[in-house]
Amino acid sequence: MFLKHNTSPSLLQRFGSELVGTYLLVAVLIAAYFISMVASGGPLTYALVYGITLTLLIIFFKGWSAQFNPIVSFMMFITRKQKIADLAVAVVGQLVGAILGALSVKGLLALGGGSVSASVPLLSPESVPLSLATTVEGFGVLLLLLAYVWGTSMATEEESKWFPVVAGASVIPGAVIAMLISGGALNPIRVLGAAIITKGGKIAAAAGGADFNVWQYHWVYWVGPLLAALIVTVVAGLAMKSAKK
Repeated sequence: MFLKHNTSPSLLQRFGSELVGTYLLVAVLIAAYFISMVASGGPLTYALVYGITLTLLIIFFKGWSAQFNPIVSFMMFITRKQKIADLAVAVVGQLVGAILGALSVKGLLALGGGSVSASVPLLSPESVPLSLATTVEGFGVLLLLLAYVWGTSMATEEESKWFPVVAGASVIPGAVIAMLISGGALNPIRVLGAAIITKGGKIAAAAGGADFNVWQYHWVYWVGPLLAALIVTVVAGLAMKSAKK
């Protein structure tokens, strides 16, 4: 769980919450990404949709499990906020939800004049340095992780009521910055779900160009966020020790 409750949700409840919540988050984000890229919605539109959707999902699922991001789940585990069984159940639920979410909007993208390829950010070191893409993905997740640390460890019961809003707002700056650089996933499972449903992991290029392999630079969406999780864990640990002195 991400906040303190009188009763602990069962593993089945955690799984269902993460599956449904991630399904809705991924479906909305892919649609928002498509609209922002193809219909000139822009980074701010994408970021606001991201923040509002995450806020609403946390409000709805907060009694069971409201992580929807394997990096958040991992940080909760290494900071001893949840057990290994909770981590495993959450990540499996997120994976299933992400795949179903990507599949559910595949047809809508086609109807809108696009294809599933519009749901997968196409990274290219020739246009954007991979170090920059990794950094902006990590930065966006870092703010989200700090929000979860506050919500789980440092907030009072009264303050914790604001956690969904704080968490939702925390992804907006990173999404605005990263949307045109790395796709603004700020969540590796969002890109993983879309990548899995691509045919053979390949996206056909324009005439005369080479096909794009969605897995070639997929590591960017994991490395940056994982480094952010380690940084936040160390900083939070030091802060907790300092507070106890």
